[in-house]
Formats: sequence, C-alpha cells, structure tokens
Amino acid sequence: MMKHWGSQDPSEPEIIRPGETNLREMEGGWREQLGDFETSTHHIYVRRIGPFGLIAFYLMTGVMVALLFAFTVSAFLILLPVAMVLVAGIFIVSWLRRPSHGHW
Repeated sequence: MMKHWGSQDPSEPEIIRPGETNLREMEGGWREQLGDFETSTHHIYVRRIGPFGLIAFYLMTGVMVALLFAFTVSAFLILLPVAMVLVAGIFIVSWLRRPSHGHW
C-alpha cells in the first residue's frame, strides 16, 4: 500500500490550522506540480439554516416543481393534437389505399 504525505486516508482532507505550517515549507516538492487553483486558499462557510432559509428553500422547491409540472402538461397538450392528426392521417391513407372491389 502506498504511503501518502501524512498518516491520514487520502480521501479525507487534511486540516492545517493557521500559523501551524507554511505550504512552501512542506516536503515532497508537490507544490511545484500543482497549479495556482490547487494551491490557493479556499474558505467554506457553513452555518445552520434558520426558519426563513427553510421557508425560502421550500418555496423555491415548490416553484420548481410547479414549473416542471406546467412544462410537462403543456408539452402533453401540444403533442396530443399532433398525435391525433398523425393517427387520423394513417386512417385516411389506409382507407385510400385499400383496393376497391369493382376495378381490377
């Protein structure tokens, strides 16, 4: 099994506290292989969702479901007459192509 830098599982992020170490001082030379995006600092702020956030989330979810339903119903209502015209056309063409009994 390959040993990675540090003793953690490579799928878990390593937590480096501010002021504990500098990225340039880390051993292994991996910093030169990474681009600017991989070595830049990223912040992720997480906090608990309040009641207004939940209301907004449920409201937006309801709007999205209503729009999806409206698009589905409108597509069905548009395609229904098209399908009816196609079926009527098939019946008319089959009626016109059937042989008449007196003209061989």
